[in-house]
Amino acid sequence: MVCTKCTRKVHPNMLTETQLKRLPAPGKDQLVGLGDCLYLRIRTTGRKTFIIRRRVGDKMTSTTVGDWPQWSIQRARAAALAPTKVLAERIRFGEAAGRFIEDMLEARYRGDTTKYAASFTRDAAGLYSTPLHRITRAQLVDLVTKKAATSPSAARKQLVMYKKFTKWAALHELIAGDILSPVTAGGIGLADAGARDRVLTDDEIKFVLRGEGKWWPLMRLCLTTAARVGEAMQIDDDQIDGNLWTLPITKNGKPHSLWLTNLAKQQIAGGWSRVHYATINRWLSEDVGVTWRPHDLRRTGATLMRSAGVSVEDVETVLNHSPGRLVQVYQRHDNMPAIRSALEKLEQALKSYI
Repeated sequence: MVCTKCTRKVHPNMLTETQLKRLPAPGKDQLVGLGDCLYLRIRTTGRKTFIIRRRVGDKMTSTTVGDWPQWSIQRARAAALAPTKVLAERIRFGEAAGRFIEDMLEARYRGDTTKYAASFTRDAAGLYSTPLHRITRAQLVDLVTKKAATSPSAARKQLVMYKKFTKWAALHELIAGDILSPVTAGGIGLADAGARDRVLTDDEIKFVLRGEGKWWPLMRLCLTTAARVGEAMQIDDDQIDGNLWTLPITKNGKPHSLWLTNLAKQQIAGGWSRVHYATINRWLSEDVGVTWRPHDLRRTGATLMRSAGVSVEDVETVLNHSPGRLVQVYQRHDNMPAIRSALEKLEQALKSYI
């Protein structure tokens, strides 16, 4: 049988609700074709989601219908046969936001998903029951401007997140068009937050190296490796091979490897409780009484490497900053020798404070 809408060969699967319930969680995510452009995505967690895949022009588009058992097979199949507009009108903002968080944020912002998702789960909670197609540009802009009254920097990040969301929703045909496409930070009066350039003083570095208990080992790991705190917090034994620490996914969506010096390895022995980034900030400001933040340790490490004679290019490699397109194409050599050398020089610089 050939589906006339997506031109793919399909074999109608007469799954019953009982059979669907008994499907085990697979070893890796699976996509099962059910005919009529309807598919069932089965996660390794056992979560089952109905998806509609249609060919529009030369492109294959995917639209999330909803999770089973909230959506039965019969209801999902009816949605697959209905016009796209009818399907979109059934989806509420909260459901779409949940799919966006799962599909776009959890993979990329592994250690900080909760922080980025707060733009929806906390700041936009009042819109969750509103049908997605009824959400207006003014409503989302209003949320951003209210945030700007107390935190201009957070408001700019919130706007970026909402723009990613509306673009994603438009591409998946959940809304007629990208309603935030013409909106810019300057256009709605957001002040330029500017780049934070805080670097720890000599006394503050000594203070970090002497700290005991709580999250001090985590802070020192950030300082000795120049890693992001969200990535450092998620370190596991299976990521470490000798002195090589391989982060499976980082902020730019790609894996990254760092060299663990002896000073860095000493910090991970006891481990630490994994908490939200905001909890670390409150601990530092309210309990410890300092004005620097975890990301300032990363900047301090980079500054110390430069002072120790490490080139700008090698510091950028340690920091895992995405290189320009030309560098990506023509310089694909092994960077570990440079990373190891840079972090060993950082270790020597830090030892002078002990």
